[in-house]
Amino acid sequence: MKLRTVLLGIAGFTCAGLLILIAAWAVWLHVEKSRVAEMKAEMRAEGLPMTVADLEPAPLGEADNAAPLLERAAELLKELKKREGWIDAVPGPGREGERNPTSFDEAKLAALREQMAWPETQEVLRLLREAAAKPGARFERVAPPGGEVGLMPLQVLGGLIEAVRLLGTSAWLKALDGQGEVAASELLAVIRIAGQLHHNLLLADWLAVISIEHLSVTMGSGVVAVLPAGSAQSPKWSELRGIWASLAAGVRADLADVLDAERVYVAGALMEQLTDGKRSLSDVITKGLRLMERFSGLTGFEQARDRPEHWDMFLLAANAYAHPGSPFIWADRAAYLDLMRKLRFAASNRAGWSRKQLLEETPRTAFLSRTAAPSMVRAFETADRLATQLQIGQVGLALERWRADHGRYPASLEELGLPEADTKDPFSGQPLVYRVENDGVLLYSVGPDGQDDGGRVDRRGDLVWLVQCDGSVRKELSPVPPPP
Repeated sequence: MKLRTVLLGIAGFTCAGLLILIAAWAVWLHVEKSRVAEMKAEMRAEGLPMTVADLEPAPLGEADNAAPLLERAAELLKELKKREGWIDAVPGPGREGERNPTSFDEAKLAALREQMAWPETQEVLRLLREAAAKPGARFERVAPPGGEVGLMPLQVLGGLIEAVRLLGTSAWLKALDGQGEVAASELLAVIRIAGQLHHNLLLADWLAVISIEHLSVTMGSGVVAVLPAGSAQSPKWSELRGIWASLAAGVRADLADVLDAERVYVAGALMEQLTDGKRSLSDVITKGLRLMERFSGLTGFEQARDRPEHWDMFLLAANAYAHPGSPFIWADRAAYLDLMRKLRFAASNRAGWSRKQLLEETPRTAFLSRTAAPSMVRAFETADRLATQLQIGQVGLALERWRADHGRYPASLEELGLPEADTKDPFSGQPLVYRVENDGVLLYSVGPDGQDDGGRVDRRGDLVWLVQCDGSVRKELSPVPPPP
């Protein structure tokens, strides 16, 4: 009898404990759902986009859409590069010295000129110039089977990066022949193509676009190095400098838009469906791996299936966690919204975050949010690198204008008469490092690491504008007498 009473008591306490746990679970889930709803309401009140429809770009007529021309140019160039003996040339300072045409001998330079004169090469250039004259480009976004997150095809973006390098090579050869205005037109085409892609960008798209903008500056310094003195002060060079200034001022605003797109697409396509029960956690994991395969060339999904018994057990465990762990998933969703809102505020107000700080402010149980945080911090660093590179390009062209007017480079950046902010290194708080070397000039920022590497172009740290005038390639310069 006593044993029965004890067992009944244990059973009663167990049932009561389970009821308390279920009640606590339900209350916890309700609290996390309320947090998400409250956050979304606050973000709507702030005017932030909350749905994919909010991010839809303005419609673009078929005649105004440069995308088909750019895709065709990328496809043609891909076939051209398969030809035996194709010469890759990228003007400007960089780690790839063998690709810098300044270092080519006479035979290789002649072969490059011949290659650029091929009808197929000229057709690629024609398509790019025609595309650059259009108001915008709308590429069809592609998502993997069953996926909702549409990205621009990376093979197209990669092809465009190669294509703008071809425009840079054309600009360099024009400059070598003394055609400064035509050279500026080619570089303007590069930067306009980048500008056409600034709409509804996800992080992966944006990183490819800013690579083009970065190239416009590094190639610009290589082009200027072979121009006769005074050639870089024409209206088109001034226009290029103005576009660089506009882009530099808008880099953080572009980043804020990218963060909005990431939040809407990722939260909308994955987290909302996961928390609303429209998709299982195992399905989210599987689709995520497929997405990586499709757009980055990684083979994580195939590798994960090499041992199917382990893979199936992992997916089963994920789903088993997803149901009793719903409060954790809702809390993760709230943490993600909070993270993205903070980052957007930082982007809009030119603030920054460290990886450590973000991770400290993100709950340890918010797995998806903590996974996203490091890449977001790197995005801030990338944005600031680009803004500084564009700033250096502006100062570089100002130096060329001064040289055209005075027959020499200034002894210091102060002589340019630019606002102090234009010549200040954002990463060191000191003026940009500037040196006149022989008949050329070296201008650089110490970069995000804060370490002065001497402006060496074979290292990633410094951001460099380098005009090397050694006389072997640049035409004989005739200094313009200073004005009376």
